[in-house]
Order: sequence, then C-alpha cells, then structure tokens
Amino acid sequence: GTTGFLNSGSSLKYPVHFTGERNVMLSGEAYFDVTHRMNPFIVHTPNLKIKVIGTQLDVIAYADDSNEEVILNQGEVEIAMKDGISFEVLRPNHKFLLNSSKSTFRTIEVEAFQYIGWTEGKLIFRNENMQEMAKRLGRWYNVEIKIEDKELLKYSFHATFIDEGLEEVLKYMSTTTPFTYEELPRLTTSGNIVQKRVILIK
Repeated sequence: GTTGFLNSGSSLKYPVHFTGERNVMLSGEAYFDVTHRMNPFIVHTPNLKIKVIGTQLDVIAYADDSNEEVILNQGEVEIAMKDGISFEVLRPNHKFLLNSSKSTFRTIEVEAFQYIGWTEGKLIFRNENMQEMAKRLGRWYNVEIKIEDKELLKYSFHATFIDEGLEEVLKYMSTTTPFTYEELPRLTTSGNIVQKRVILIK
C-alpha cells in the first residue's frame, strides 16, 4: 500500500519481495507515503538510514551533493547514520540536513509543502536564498546555474510556479531582484556528447 514519487535524476532499488523490514535504497530525491505496518519501511541513502513506521516524507540524497535532507510532512521518522549512530526523531514540518563533507547536521523548522510540491508539478520557494534557488532550479530543469556575483546570495525568493518554463521563471525573478542572466553556448565533449545547459546569473 505504500506509494511514492521519484524525481528526475534519481533511482530507487528494492527487492522483488520484502522479508521482514521493507528496505529501499535511494539515490536522488523521492517522496514516500508509507502505509503503517508492523514491518518498518527503511530508506537507505549513501550516508543515512531513515526508519519509517507510517508517514509522508521527502528524502533528498543526490550523489553529486554533499548534503542529504529529510523533510517530514506527516508522522514520525527515526534518522541514523549507516554505522548505527542515531541522530533524532524528526517531527512534522521539520527538515533534517546532513553535510557529509563537514560531518555536521542540523534540524530546522520548515513548511513541508514547499518541498513536496514537485509531486504535483509545483515549484515552490518560501524565503529561499539565491544559492538554494539555483540548486533547485538546476535539478528541476536539468541545467547548471552559476552565480557570478556573490552579492546576489543575500536575496531570497517567495514564489510558486506551475508548469512554467525556465525562461519564464528567470524572467519573473529578474523583475524582483537586480540580476541578469544568459545561457552560455553548449559545449560538446570529445565523444560528441552535448553537455547540459549552463545559465549564468550576474
């Protein structure tokens, strides 16, 4: 009865049949709506072990990012390291953030709906800074967004987009924030593979 959504650039591995605990392995981002059962549902990421009984949560763990995030919408989850070191029990509308490169973690209060809007085709920003905005836009539209002027990092955004293209989103944001943007020429590798789009914000 458990359902879920898998975001772009993500993969989920699981056995054909569960025996005992329901273990799945995630790389990327996924939203889970877990049915309560006696056997726990456990999400494994490169660094975390997230134990779920019955709940709704979003897990972000991309291989090319040192940060891993768990955002809880409903219910309760237990978060621990792969070596068994326990962090804490996460409550609804809270985000757990692990920086594996610095070996640091923290929990902050958030509006969970802004992180799960992608399951309904909604791109939601709630007071997110330019760096976070660039990272989320990059994943959403499969582009690389580079910020040239570090002064822009002090700006934050509050907006909701539904079925809008990248050009429309950037155009709207540039009307409320003093930045310009341009798409750099796409490069081709020696194997004739066209690299992803690069957007420069300055």
